[in-house]
Amino acid sequence: MPLHKAVWFGCLVFFIAAACLISFSQVNESFAPPLRLTSVQVGSEAEIERVEDEKIRVEESKAGRECETKRIRHPGMVRSMKVQFVHIPKTGGSSIQIAMEDWVEGISRISVGMINTNSIQGSSFKCPVHANLRTLFIGHRGWGVCEEIESYPGGLFTITAIREPVSRMVSLYDYNLLKRDTERANKLFGSADTTTRYTLQELVKLYNSTEEIEPGEAIIRYSGSQQARFMCGYECLGPNAFKNATFTEEYMLNRALENLRKTDCVGVTDRLYALIDQLKLHLSWVPKRVTNWEKQNTLPSLLKSVLDDEARAIMLKWAWVDQRLYEEASKIANEKHVHAHKCLQKLGYA
Repeated sequence: MPLHKAVWFGCLVFFIAAACLISFSQVNESFAPPLRLTSVQVGSEAEIERVEDEKIRVEESKAGRECETKRIRHPGMVRSMKVQFVHIPKTGGSSIQIAMEDWVEGISRISVGMINTNSIQGSSFKCPVHANLRTLFIGHRGWGVCEEIESYPGGLFTITAIREPVSRMVSLYDYNLLKRDTERANKLFGSADTTTRYTLQELVKLYNSTEEIEPGEAIIRYSGSQQARFMCGYECLGPNAFKNATFTEEYMLNRALENLRKTDCVGVTDRLYALIDQLKLHLSWVPKRVTNWEKQNTLPSLLKSVLDDEARAIMLKWAWVDQRLYEEASKIANEKHVHAHKCLQKLGYA
């Protein structure tokens, strides 16, 4: 075959093949699988969020409206909902706090702020400098963090754990006596000459036998309403609430219950594992592998104080505020755990 004819024939075959390929792709376009963008293909955080949001919407629509989550609002991320873990002392919060710091390590869009009640001088309403740049708040700070954060336009996602009050009072007493300022603790909880050492059980009965409230007794009594003070809010702790006639136990309890019912994830110390499913339901940065908490900041059992029924009844009387809060928290925690466990299965997050 002459060369010019061979070239012409080759071109004809090429154009026919190309036309067939185009026609085939048009016919089969509706059957092609949808394009799934990966983080490598996307190249921008906004696009990554868009893809993640679409996946969440699809999953929630399959599970039904009852399983809507806060994941769509990316709690803890920059330009999204802020997150506060209300860490009440001696409730198992150190285990939660340390785990959270570990989970978010290396995530550039989460900025952790450690804020304790005593870290803000003057007004307890005042936010620390640059607090608005933080996205995840931890530390011993009352519900809401501070005015600027509580009223943040993107919203505040809150987490807490509540403990049975008498066991918490015992734990706090033992911790203060044995692990902190022992000299001061001995002066507070010893006899007038500081040479006699009482057990907590003996102290409680001794205090209860007189009308005068001694400094050591006042501290123990105070610890029986401390959980309500934290859940009452940042205004209910520190200098602002000290000897303030407005902040009665009844007032703080009512505000604490109101905030507790608004809290997104609620746990109780004796069933702290049940908090994990709640966190997984709403927070995309909680690892699936997590099923329990590592114990932190605990005392050996031999060093823990023991109470008889009489001493326990006295302390429960002193802790009536936190007892009411604990009873409500226990119900809420159970309801939220059951709901979260069911929805995790439906959404495929478990």
